[in-house]
Amino acid sequence: MRLLSGLFLFLLFSHPTYGEVDYNGFLRARGVLSPVHKLDTIILNQTLHLRGDLKPSEKLKTSFWLRSSPDWGSLNFQRPFQIYAVGDWDISNSFTLRMGTGPYDMGIHQVFSQNDYELYPSIFQGVMFSYSTDMSKYYFWSGYFPHPWQNDGEKEEGRYSIGGNVDIAISSAFLNRALFHWVYLSNSLKKASEQATRLGFSLQGKLTRFNIDYSFLTVFHGEGLGFKFNEDMQHISLGYSRLEWLDSYFFAVYHRDSSHYDPWLYDRHENGGLLDILQWGNLTYWLLGYKAKMWHWFDMELRYYFMQSTGEGPVRLGLYGSYLTDEEALSASGKNLGWEIDLKLIKNITEEFIVTALGGIFVYNEELVNTLRTEDRYYSQIQLSAKYIF
Repeated sequence: MRLLSGLFLFLLFSHPTYGEVDYNGFLRARGVLSPVHKLDTIILNQTLHLRGDLKPSEKLKTSFWLRSSPDWGSLNFQRPFQIYAVGDWDISNSFTLRMGTGPYDMGIHQVFSQNDYELYPSIFQGVMFSYSTDMSKYYFWSGYFPHPWQNDGEKEEGRYSIGGNVDIAISSAFLNRALFHWVYLSNSLKKASEQATRLGFSLQGKLTRFNIDYSFLTVFHGEGLGFKFNEDMQHISLGYSRLEWLDSYFFAVYHRDSSHYDPWLYDRHENGGLLDILQWGNLTYWLLGYKAKMWHWFDMELRYYFMQSTGEGPVRLGLYGSYLTDEEALSASGKNLGWEIDLKLIKNITEEFIVTALGGIFVYNEELVNTLRTEDRYYSQIQLSAKYIF
């Protein structure tokens, strides 16, 4: 497999038919330390993300991605890197047909996200048809979405999918964008497969006169094509900016999803706490945040979360939350789970080289301490990453 992949890349780069290849990407190194666990959860890894675009004609374009994210101190010989590739055919100025396998990002990061923070991104395998105008974009697809956790080595099944997404720009004093998506999902091509249908609607706007922006998103999730919706999610955000105060931006978020809501492809890192302790699914939280540019030194972001389980049932652990306790014990009864404070500092050494420091603490409520069967009253994390963009 490695020999075939290497031969493919060699032929791809050297074939004169394609002319020049446009490259971009990044190299990132990240270290995560959890002091409360006495160095038991040190994580060191790096990610190389390389993208190339080849355009043999006015109507055709091929894009490929190479992604490698090894942990320092251990080598994954089964999958040292992943290669994705898609082909785009511009049928006209408005119509485009895409086929292949590639990272997936529709811009609604509470529903569809590439999850670039993760070691491996969310990807889509199949056919996608898009139509665009000056004020709107329409996407229709048929294919397969591997489960996001599969990229982290888990064995959960992905989903076969047929769906569409509509993105409409609106010229209004208070409303700028409306989005709608419909998705049919099945874990198998057999008749006895588990099926689900999702419907979502989002509004985004800005009150320029008052320096206020807002967004509202609701999603309904149900069984099959019968539209028997039994799970739902709401995500509301409000922001206020003052450029004369260190480019200050104040924001607040209210999120609620029902007990067995399937979060699917949402951005797991940016939604639900930067420490990645909990995932969406039976989760309700309030977020207060503040961003500022500290003169020419660095950018700063401060977040405070207060979290609850929405109802009785299991709560989902996040990327680093899996280090806390036995997952089989995860069950909550609609009570407070705790609160989290995150502080992130970003320093642009140059336009291409960015250093980010993240520190935070998650304090467990008594209900969560008993649920998790842990003696620790809190979880702390320190994270340092360096990213070079090329």
